[in-house]
Amino acid sequence: MAVVITSEDIDLFLKSANNAEARTRLGVTAGGGGSIGDLAPTLDAVPMANGTIWEPLTPEQLKSRLDLSNVLSFVGPNENEGSLSLNNFTSSAHVGDGTTTAFTLSFAPRTEIAQAFVVGIDGVLQSPIDAYTVSRTTGLITFSSAPPVNSKIVVTTSAAVTGYDISDTTVTATGSTTTRKLVDRFADTVNVKDFGAVGDGVTDDTVAIQAAIDYACGLTDVSVPTTVGKGNIVVDLTGGLYALSGTVRIFRNIQLKNGALVALSNFTVGEFMLVIEAGAEMASVTNVNFDGGLNVSTNARYADLIQVLADRCKLDNILGIHFPNYGIRYTSCQEAVTSRVVLREWAFLEAGTADDTLRTAKAFSIEDADAQFADCIGAQSLYPFYVSGALNSFVACHAYNGGATNVGASEAVAFYIDGANNNMLTGCYLDNGSLYIKDSFKQNISGTHFQRTGAGTNNSGIYLDTSATGEDIAGLNVIGCTFNGSHSDGEITFNGTGTYVSDIFKKITWAGNQQSEGEPAWKDTKFGVSSYAEYGASYFQSGASGAYDIKTTKSLRLSADYDANSSPSDSKIIFATNGADCLEVREGGALVPSVDVTSSLGDSTHRYTTVFSNRVSIIDGVTAPSVLAGHASIYVDSADGDLKIIFGDGTIKTISTDT
Repeated sequence: MAVVITSEDIDLFLKSANNAEARTRLGVTAGGGGSIGDLAPTLDAVPMANGTIWEPLTPEQLKSRLDLSNVLSFVGPNENEGSLSLNNFTSSAHVGDGTTTAFTLSFAPRTEIAQAFVVGIDGVLQSPIDAYTVSRTTGLITFSSAPPVNSKIVVTTSAAVTGYDISDTTVTATGSTTTRKLVDRFADTVNVKDFGAVGDGVTDDTVAIQAAIDYACGLTDVSVPTTVGKGNIVVDLTGGLYALSGTVRIFRNIQLKNGALVALSNFTVGEFMLVIEAGAEMASVTNVNFDGGLNVSTNARYADLIQVLADRCKLDNILGIHFPNYGIRYTSCQEAVTSRVVLREWAFLEAGTADDTLRTAKAFSIEDADAQFADCIGAQSLYPFYVSGALNSFVACHAYNGGATNVGASEAVAFYIDGANNNMLTGCYLDNGSLYIKDSFKQNISGTHFQRTGAGTNNSGIYLDTSATGEDIAGLNVIGCTFNGSHSDGEITFNGTGTYVSDIFKKITWAGNQQSEGEPAWKDTKFGVSSYAEYGASYFQSGASGAYDIKTTKSLRLSADYDANSSPSDSKIIFATNGADCLEVREGGALVPSVDVTSSLGDSTHRYTTVFSNRVSIIDGVTAPSVLAGHASIYVDSADGDLKIIFGDGTIKTISTDT
């Protein structure tokens, strides 16, 4: 039976009856009994093989030198002090020739710290300070001077301790209060390497990783997957790169963390590397990168990355590349949260970066409702974001470089909303690809930047596509967005196999949107069907009363040429009906018809009671007006220049002659 001892035990052992043997084994040449402290005075001026003198050691230094805990043991049936065994030490013996200074050790040194080796030449202990050095690279011990001819050289160091079961050893973590077994501490995190995973990116680790996941899933509270319960067991990938030949599946609310997965070339094309099954609600994948694999000769991608079949999952800090159909496919994802995820069908400088016809996949495919996405990037894919589910929120997401064509337009699409209402884009960035909205237009877009560079193929910022007749785009809100670059078809394009109503009848709210140069984008402002304003014009739709009312609690002022820097012809207020100008208020306040002799002030059924004026001017050259029953008209006869009046019965009287 072996009993491990420390330097304090050695101190007592040196006082035993057999201490001479112990001194010899430990390389202590001093004689006499007593403790380590007693030995110190006898160690003065020890001569070394190289002629130098090793300065004396203090008792503390000697104890440190002899601190052989875990490698020294007493051996014997009665655990007495009769014999001392130096377990787990290894030695290398050599013979000096007077000229050689470097010797190849018979063991592989595990360190280059000189103090880790006990070196004796003809029984004389050598100084680790300046007598020798050890190289792990060459396996050599090199002396500062050549050992004498036929000198016996012994180099001793501790060997690796193996074969001891310490699982039941108890420890107390720094700062904690409870002692625990090491076996319990190690079990707090499930390490895939404990299940046989290699993590070299070449060895197939599919079975090992699945075994680790299955074990972790078995530790969760399977009875309450959607409420607070036992779970969130960590499966640690330990920072390694693990190769997969098939799908690994998560069945319960565990956490897969800290590593990378790559698909091997024999992976079944179109299968997912990771599937979060329906029973794994609240599972999470964090700090894990995915590579679906790429054949650089054929540009074939082997595997899709992740399929989410469970609600309330969390995906965070993930990079995914190389996928033929899907980066992440959310088949079920209510209340799921995805953040800091970057998905690129093609990595930088690969073929699909320059050739957009090679883009075939949906990076993010969101097919369910009520999920949240923040700080995510989808790029170099046919559809960087594809959304067919309603009520999803996207905050600070970047979508760019979509594929060459889409369902309804020959231009790249960065973000595709396909027949799903009430999605929200806030503070997003769409680059070289349009926001393509198909059929369902109840969407909220705010603070989003639409960018088109010279490499972009999209001609629109927002592309609306309908198959309906008389589509009014009800519920689309676009607020505070910017449009940069050349959108030749306009910042917003209305297209499709159906038809759209005129702009005033489109039920869009469009406000605060502009080109990056400060010019208005599409309309300056539009509020549903009530009104819209564009450069130089405002349009108003009548209300339930049949009129558009402008109401104020104080005076209402219409001001033309408010800064008085225009010519008189441009300083007027114009009133028009039926698309034609009728009356004008000109500079100085003159109210005139827009076209001479075309307008009346009042008519036979809408008359003024009284007209107050200090002068009425009647223009000469008017022939007799038509008879209007019940009315009299004053005019200047063009034939003789006389002022006349014609009554309702046709009688004409001269008021004054032109003399």
